[in-house]
Amino acid sequence: MADTELDIRDITKPFDELEALITSKPGSNRSPLWQAWNNLQVYSTWGVRLPTSTTDFTAVLGTSPAQFKFFPPMKEGNTIIQKACESFLKNGYSKVVAVGRDLKSYAENVSNTEGGTVEFILDMIKDDDTETALDVLNDLQTLV
Repeated sequence: MADTELDIRDITKPFDELEALITSKPGSNRSPLWQAWNNLQVYSTWGVRLPTSTTDFTAVLGTSPAQFKFFPPMKEGNTIIQKACESFLKNGYSKVVAVGRDLKSYAENVSNTEGGTVEFILDMIKDDDTETALDVLNDLQTLV
């Protein structure tokens, strides 16, 4: 192999682990939303690790990347991806997790509250009074 040729296998090897993380497993019972959230986390975590400097690319490629025509646009693309992933991890991730925690806490509190609205609706359904249960749900929707 000449010095200017690139051994593709050396570059793609680290992506095997990434692909294993984001590929759905046959028979998986995970919802599409869970899988999308998982993929977003994996993508952003790996995105911040992309090489963005000549030194980083040299370490990954094992040779100076400046000799390759694809280097400038790849460097620019990796920088854009890395910045977007950093922004998501700093600004978006914690907010989404906080909303999820708040929703879980709310659901646990509402479902465990004796005499609460959810308990009332469930009692109406058990008593076969679905009309009242539906009226309460409709009233709740107008409050939101």
